[in-house]
Amino acid sequence: MSANEDLVECCPECGRARIYKLKRSLNGGHADHEFAYSCRICSHKFDDPDEREPRNDGGMDPNSLAARLDRASPEDIGLSPVGDRGDA
Repeated sequence: MSANEDLVECCPECGRARIYKLKRSLNGGHADHEFAYSCRICSHKFDDPDEREPRNDGGMDPNSLAARLDRASPEDIGLSPVGDRGDA
C-alpha cells in the first residue's frame, strides 16, 4: 500500500494491483534481474509502480482455486450429483 491509504500500487502496463517485489541480492541489487517489481497478470517488469484508486471489478482470477471449483461438476471433485446421495 502506498503512503496515501486511498491509493493502491499497480502495474504501469495493465493497471492491475497484483504486483510483487522481486527479491534483492545480498549486495543490494536485484538477483538475476534488473527490475524491482513484476506483475502477476501481464508479467511486465518495472521499477516504479503506478498508483490508482482501489476498485473491485467483480472479476475472479480464472486460474484461482475458487474459479476452478466453481466450474467443476460434483463428479469432478468426487461428489455425487444432487438428488443421488444414496440415502433412501
